[in-house]
Amino acid sequence: MGEESHYRLSPTTADLAVEAWGKDKKDIFREAGRGLFSVMCDPETVEPRQSLLCRVEGKNAEALFVRWLNELIYLHEIHCFLACDVQIDRLTDTEVEGRLIGETEDRERHALGLEVKGVTLHRLKLAQEPEGWRAYVILDV
Repeated sequence: MGEESHYRLSPTTADLAVEAWGKDKKDIFREAGRGLFSVMCDPETVEPRQSLLCRVEGKNAEALFVRWLNELIYLHEIHCFLACDVQIDRLTDTEVEGRLIGETEDRERHALGLEVKGVTLHRLKLAQEPEGWRAYVILDV
């Protein structure tokens, strides 16, 4: 005891927020997915060569939204898949099913961006507003 400490805790700015909006909940799930992939890679460099199915469940809209985005991150990590588009085929209060449209990562062709580690619950917002739906989520990058 009494030894000098050789570490320091420092705040970082390792987060990036995605805000999505649209006329309905499907829109915000799709647009948040597109925003997520735009952080990982310039979608203009990705070609729509294949699709990857994605289906998740959650106990409520917020949990479903977070699980959806975390599943997209997982699919990117496991399959090295980059999406130039996201389609929502079915959405209920507790389940979402959709498809990622894109291709396997190619470091020579794709303009890669940041690595996204996960989705945080901090300041998460899903809300119906007079002009439609809006979502706000912070990504841990």
